[in-house]
Amino acid sequence: MALRIGIIGCGAIGNSIAKAIGAGRGGDAKIVAVFDGDRERAGELAKKSDSKIAQNIDELVRESDLVLECASQGAVREYGPKIAGKKDFVVMSVGALLDGALMGELVSKAKKGGKKIFVPSGAVCGLDGLKGAGIGKVESVRLTTTKPPKSLGLEVMGRTVVFVGTPEEAVKKFPANINVSAAVRLTAGGAPVKVEIVADPDAELNMHEVRAKGEFGELLCKTENLPSKDNPKTSALAAMSAVATIRRITETLIIGT
Repeated sequence: MALRIGIIGCGAIGNSIAKAIGAGRGGDAKIVAVFDGDRERAGELAKKSDSKIAQNIDELVRESDLVLECASQGAVREYGPKIAGKKDFVVMSVGALLDGALMGELVSKAKKGGKKIFVPSGAVCGLDGLKGAGIGKVESVRLTTTKPPKSLGLEVMGRTVVFVGTPEEAVKKFPANINVSAAVRLTAGGAPVKVEIVADPDAELNMHEVRAKGEFGELLCKTENLPSKDNPKTSALAAMSAVATIRRITETLIIGT
């Protein structure tokens, strides 16, 4: 029986994910319901995916085996507590999970209900290696993200470092386009993580470089992503990683950590 997927957020990422799942790239899964504050946008995706428009989150949860959020950090905060513990939950706007109180609440509810919370790797590669390294001691992790200024909502004359700080600070300052820093933070566990964001007018790609050192040795992983055609603030790989997560959930043979 196909895994029934409910989607929160019917924008560019939601449409990309639904299209891929409809084409069979998400394994034995199907979209059964969608939800968005913009009813017109929800109606368009429902029609494309041959699914229904949920009138509220409770209805979306009832209709689904798994709920996939691809809306915003605010959506995770508002709807996450109503989902966790009732159905499996895939969180794209992972920056919201750096709120310790929210994270604790969602994990507690998921445990009590016997459900899982999944965080796709998003637009950055190398998290499987970092996760493995975390079994031992990781001394330091550094994420350097370089993007065109427009995607960051900025205007600069030349290559400019616009942020240096922690993942927690990064997701607050750039909530729509630096969720990768949260994914790195959650994967790195207790290791110190430093984030540097660079705005470069000459950049044509969204670039993420992860460096880590620890008792395992050193890890260096660089990802050069094409921006999403429909939403330049995010990378095309972000939607692909969500589809891959869903496919992984449906598979019998699991490869990787």
